[in-house]
Amino acid sequence: MKIINILLLLTLVSACQAADENDVEKSIRDVKAEHESQLMTMAGVVSVGLGQDAEGNPVIVIGIESEELSRTLVLPRELENYPVKFQVVGTIRAQ
Repeated sequence: MKIINILLLLTLVSACQAADENDVEKSIRDVKAEHESQLMTMAGVVSVGLGQDAEGNPVIVIGIESEELSRTLVLPRELENYPVKFQVVGTIRAQ
């Protein structure tokens, strides 16, 4: 009977550890990396980076070409619970 109880306990501990690993939040870097290529395909988006808001909290920063585009582009306000900030950076060209 003790062996069965021990095996049951080990099974439960194992299941709890697996659940904890699946519940871990992704880092902001992981979220940026997952969404960057899709965001960069959008017309007017010229960069995707990381930054901070006025309080020093991490944000994903999407660079756009112009102020006009900021009014017409439909971009997310957050990605996987991380806030998104928009910044007009103009057109970026390689030198």
